[in-house]
Amino acid sequence: MQARRKKRRFRIKRLVLIGAVCAVACVFFNQQRTINHYNGQIAEIQEKINEQQELKKELEDQEAYSASPEFYEKIARETLGFVKADEKVFIDAGSN
Repeated sequence: MQARRKKRRFRIKRLVLIGAVCAVACVFFNQQRTINHYNGQIAEIQEKINEQQELKKELEDQEAYSASPEFYEKIARETLGFVKADEKVFIDAGSN
């Protein structure tokens, strides 16, 4: 009779142990899936950050160029049609 009890206790302990291992495995896999999801989000956000940093660099370069004398000269020539004092202007008579 005691042998049966020991066997029965052993089976119950084994079932409890197997159940605990399965529960831990389920928790582990769910956490791993969540971690992978968050890592994907981190990668997307990091990519957006890099794009914004590149855009910021381009805008800073453009801002620096717009404060230069070359920029003002280019605008005066292209938009306003100004020329330097020592330049010769040629007008195409055939374009009228």
